[in-house]
Amino acid sequence: MNIFQKFQMLIAGKKKAKETLTLLADSLAETNDLFMRYEGIHAQTIQFHLESAESFCKNAFRDLKDDEEARAMKNARNGLVHLHIAQLLGSGKEPPKVELKTAPDTTEGALYCLIQKIAKVKLIVEYGDLHIEPNVQDALRLVMKIFDSAVTDLRNWHVKDARREAGAAMVALHWTVCLTEMNNPGQDLSALKAIDFAGSASELKACELASKIAECRTAMAEMQTVEAPEVSGHLMDAEEKFMDCIENLIDGDPESITLDCRSGKLDLQLAIRASKEISLSSGTRPSALSREELGQFKQDAQRILRLVEYQQIDCTSLRKHLEAAEDYFVRAHRCLDQNELNEAERLARAAHLDLDFSWQIANTVEQAQYKQDL
Repeated sequence: MNIFQKFQMLIAGKKKAKETLTLLADSLAETNDLFMRYEGIHAQTIQFHLESAESFCKNAFRDLKDDEEARAMKNARNGLVHLHIAQLLGSGKEPPKVELKTAPDTTEGALYCLIQKIAKVKLIVEYGDLHIEPNVQDALRLVMKIFDSAVTDLRNWHVKDARREAGAAMVALHWTVCLTEMNNPGQDLSALKAIDFAGSASELKACELASKIAECRTAMAEMQTVEAPEVSGHLMDAEEKFMDCIENLIDGDPESITLDCRSGKLDLQLAIRASKEISLSSGTRPSALSREELGQFKQDAQRILRLVEYQQIDCTSLRKHLEAAEDYFVRAHRCLDQNELNEAERLARAAHLDLDFSWQIANTVEQAQYKQDL
C-alpha cells in the first residue's frame, strides 16, 4: 500500500490531523532514505517536492502545537501530495533518450549536414591561408542567418519551413565557396560545394546558376573585361537573380526559381557576348608578363634617382630623360585603364627607352667624376 492509498483511508475514516501528520512524518523519513542515492533524470524535481513536504510537515506540527487543527490538517495534506509526487517520479522508468534523426531525407538530418559543412567553411574562411574578400564574409553571414531561422522553426514544430530554409542555406553556402574559389585561383574547394543531403530540383538549379556565375567571372577576369560596365552590369543582374532564388527557396516557390535561373543564365550569355566583343575590338590583351614589365619600370626609375641623389649628379639631359620616362609611364597606365592597349604598349616602350638612356648618362657622368678625382 503506497502513501496515497493510506491517505485515502485516513480521509475515508475521517481521521484527525494528528494521525495525518504522523503518516506524513513516517512516510517522509522512508522516502528520504529511499531517494538518498537517486541520480536519475528527475533528481532535482524529486528534491524540490521532498523539501516542500518537509516544510509543510513543520508547519503542521507548529499548527497542532497552537491548537490550529484545521490548518494543521491542510498543511499535512499538502505535504502528503508533494511526497506522493516525489514517489511517483522516483518509481517510474527513465524516459528514453532523444536521438537526433540524422538521415539525409529528414529535416534534422539536413540541418545536421548543414552545420557540419558550415563549420568546415568557417574554418577555411576564418583561419585558412586564403584571400578572403568582404563579399565572402557577407555571404557566410547570410548562411548563418538562414540557418538560425531554420533551427527556430524546427524548435517551434514548423518542420516544412525548417526544411526549406535548410536547403536555402546550403545553396547560399555553395555560393560562399564559389566566391572563395574566385578570390583564390588554383584552390580546389569542390568538395565543399556538394550538397550533402538529397537536394530538391530547385536547390540544384540554384547551385548550377551560382557555379556558372563564378565560372563567368573567373573567365572574364582572365580576359580583363570583368570591370567593363557592359559586362559587369549583366553579371550583377545574374547575381540578383541568384539571390532571388534563395528567397524563393525559403518561400517554397519552385516556379519562380525556375524563371530566375533561366533569366540569370540569359544575363550570363549577354555578359559573355559583351566580353568577347570587347576583346575583339581591342585586339590582343597584354599578357601577365607584359604587365609585370610595365610595372617594373617604376622600380628601375627609382634606382636611377637614388643613384643620382647618392652621387649628387647634376645633369640637365639626365633629368630631362627621367621626366620624359615618368610622363610616358603615367600615360601608359592611363591608357591601360581605358583599355587603349596599343597606345599603352607604345608609351611603355618609350618609357623604357628613356629609362635606359638615363641609366647610360648616369653611368657616364659617374665615370667622368671618378677620372677627375684621380
